[in-house]
Amino acid sequence: FAENFQLKHPEFQNNFLKAVDDIHQKLESDLSELGVTGIDDMLLKVRDAEFTGLELLWMKEKLTNSRKKILKHETKIKMLEETIRQANLKLARLRKKPRLE
Repeated sequence: FAENFQLKHPEFQNNFLKAVDDIHQKLESDLSELGVTGIDDMLLKVRDAEFTGLELLWMKEKLTNSRKKILKHETKIKMLEETIRQANLKLARLRKKPRLE
């Protein structure tokens, strides 16, 4: 994990390791609450940490997979909302038409 860690100054090491720990804690929680934007932010932090030599491929893969699932879920919700909106418009038009009795 930190074999090739390039930062030698303890304060910089501490800051990066805190960021990695924060991401790890969030990985243990429900990532769907973060949404795609939150996961994108976490992916950027992981990539930044990788530039220092940390091996975080497993984190990046988990975040990427979660992002794909959340994006698929959010897309499905938007499609259903659009279907409902179209059905409501159709219902409103039908209600406005005069009834034949």
